[in-house]
Amino acid sequence: MKLGLLLALTGAALVLNLSESRIVSKCELRQKLQQVLPLPRKYGRYKDQILALVTCELERRSQLDSNLEENTMEQNQGPSNYFGLFQFSDSFFCDSGNGLSKNLCNKSCSAFIDDDITDDLECFAYRGYWRSILDEVSSSCSDQQDTYFDECE
Repeated sequence: MKLGLLLALTGAALVLNLSESRIVSKCELRQKLQQVLPLPRKYGRYKDQILALVTCELERRSQLDSNLEENTMEQNQGPSNYFGLFQFSDSFFCDSGNGLSKNLCNKSCSAFIDDDITDDLECFAYRGYWRSILDEVSSSCSDQQDTYFDECE
């Protein structure tokens, strides 16, 4: 009896958790990033490549899952927690309640693990995190920057 109840509650929790999550398509993310990224004018002609690099790297890191939460152990820094599609660190971008945070986005980390990515985009764009993503882009994303959005055309 107790096992049945436990399984039912676990299933209900899983369904609730999945209902708040969504996988954002790379085409949708491209469109939204075009609207919010404050690219300097001199980069205007490279906008498509920049969007491809950033979106590809985000897909590599989070699978574009709006509900992803990852916990890692960083060497010489201790545990780190990353939240949402943009994988915001609770050390810098949001407050998880698990220690000190710069909380650059002035948000609880739970705000970044739901299906509404509006506040995620705002933080990503206006706190300049997209520049860090560009600085750390993988070779696999670099190799496909000219063709990454072909299916979106």
